[in-house]
Amino acid sequence: MALIREKRFSQMNLSLHVPSRAPFQEAAAARRQCPPPVAPPSTSSTPASRASQFRLADFERVAVLGSGNGGTVYKVRHRETCALYALKVQHSSGGELTGAAEADILSRTASPFVVRCHAVLPASAFGDVALLLELVDGGSLDAVRSRAGAFPEAAVAEVAAQALSALAYLHARRVVHLDVKPANLLASTAGEVKLADFGIARVLPRAGDHCTSYVGTAAYMSPERFDPEAHGGRYDPLAADVWSLGVTVLELLVGRYPLLPAGQKPSWAALMCAICFGEPPALPDGAASPELRGFVAACLRKDYRERASVGELLAHPFVAGRDVTASRRALRRLVAEASSPSSERRLPQLHISLDLPSCAGAGNFRAAPASASAAAAAARAGELRVSDFDRVAVLGRGNGGAVYKVVHRRTSAVYALKVLHGGGDPGAAAATEADVLRRADSPHVVRCHSVMPAAATSDSGDVALLLELVDGGSLASVAARAGAFPEAALAEVAAQALSGLSYLHARRVVHRDIKPANLLVSTAGEVKIADFGIAKVLPPRPGEHREAYEYEGTAAYMSPERFDSELHGDADPFAGDVWGMGVTILELLMGRYPLLPPGQKPSWAALMCAICFGELPLLPDGAASPELRAFLAACLHKDYAKRASVAQLLAHQFIAGRDVAASKLALRRLVAGA
Repeated sequence: MALIREKRFSQMNLSLHVPSRAPFQEAAAARRQCPPPVAPPSTSSTPASRASQFRLADFERVAVLGSGNGGTVYKVRHRETCALYALKVQHSSGGELTGAAEADILSRTASPFVVRCHAVLPASAFGDVALLLELVDGGSLDAVRSRAGAFPEAAVAEVAAQALSALAYLHARRVVHLDVKPANLLASTAGEVKLADFGIARVLPRAGDHCTSYVGTAAYMSPERFDPEAHGGRYDPLAADVWSLGVTVLELLVGRYPLLPAGQKPSWAALMCAICFGEPPALPDGAASPELRGFVAACLRKDYRERASVGELLAHPFVAGRDVTASRRALRRLVAEASSPSSERRLPQLHISLDLPSCAGAGNFRAAPASASAAAAAARAGELRVSDFDRVAVLGRGNGGAVYKVVHRRTSAVYALKVLHGGGDPGAAAATEADVLRRADSPHVVRCHSVMPAAATSDSGDVALLLELVDGGSLASVAARAGAFPEAALAEVAAQALSGLSYLHARRVVHRDIKPANLLVSTAGEVKIADFGIAKVLPPRPGEHREAYEYEGTAAYMSPERFDSELHGDADPFAGDVWGMGVTILELLMGRYPLLPPGQKPSWAALMCAICFGELPLLPDGAASPELRAFLAACLHKDYAKRASVAQLLAHQFIAGRDVAASKLALRRLVAGA
């Protein structure tokens, strides 16, 4: 399965709102008392070379234009000349000067369609940086849309033409913006559109290079940036800018964010599903010309290789065929009306920043809990040594180590030896697993006999868990050989696995990775829960379980609330184990992974969309009893608060009403046949 991990970086999402006319009137009054402003510096000089012409003390603040996680944008006035500017003050973070990086890119540009940087100034002794930028008096297109509503088509055409001109200029110089959106397109009252906020922009080493950065604003990111696994882990960043412009144009046309239904909360899960798998909204007849519809379709092709280029879009009839005078006039009127205090109306904004690292890899991922040395320190080396055993066969391998079938040389007893390599996550996982297994004394949980150093030197960090050998293997391997399980065998699997979870949950242990591969079965028909590498022991007080909802696990068996914490917040971790059990039972019933269509690649994007928003597969008549259907529905309720508890499932008719002898016999026969 796909590796999935969410990591968020603070990103500066600044909306440059136009203040009321009062500050403008104050500035105008002050300007009457000032000498005429001097001409701005030549565009041939760079911000670094012009920095000596300005000092931060030379400016007085007039108004706050916008704020974000990284800093603030102010409207400022030069004390001597009374010239107005935008001052973007960015706070340093971990020694990383994002302002300097943005200034470096802006120093390469001299385009009327890109906001101009006059100077870069130190803002404090702590590394804060200030960018002295031209002031675009109409504010951002996001602010204009919030106050004026949907744009007329003529104004949309002018926005598209000027924004594309900016992108054409930048792309020719190997600069990609990576965050095109209404909040980063500024408009003047003269009808000029300028691209701003280059905080996450990149300069490509060579023309045609692909990109691996997944920082951006989620609502405007293209499908290949959300789902890199489906696109080889790399994407064409020029095409990503085109997608973002297409979403921007569509948003301005409809007057709201277009890729989600009106009123839906823009969680990252909902956005990812809409962008990767949804269709753009159907525009009513008469809402847009054929040229505009064709333009938007050319921008929003999901396959970036089929998306139109900036050059092709500049030649598109929607842009090249517009009435330039009329479209510029329409934009000027719209911006002027939006600048009027009487027409000002503010709406909530969609600013969600998301970093998705490259996601190629194994189905499980782990966050490093304790150090590997903790496992070695806990090893009971005095009782048993690895050298006491002979290896008979390899039972399984993973990124962190291997599981062997071993025989004790003196007693001939047979065990499973799970060797995890130290130096990071696997060793820490061994410490966690050993700690949990020491607490367990249940016939439905695999038994750990000993923990010992796995290498000749105890400080190597490699750890071995000596476990009981369950001779039938995992339910995943049984299903691979025998196919779909009969319902009687499923009832027995569910009953015993739930008994294991009941024992663990009563001791505040959550497994967090219930799946067929982690349920072992003996030829005697005994089912045991195994692999506690990402299990958690919850604090004594209920509700203190934030740690248990880190984004660890196997994506295919994770519950909706673990995928989408923005929507569900701190959920009940025990309910996550119930979801994993439900998917497991449904998989064994169908003989394949049930939540995706047969043959579909299980990328993390496809899995998350199916789990958070998809419906359960329809079982044919006669494929399952009413009791089994109701049991599955109780396990797989998307709202964790409505999902059945382990105790309720143990009392469910599918479990409590089964013929115990017949179901145990069915399971034994299935395992023996496999």
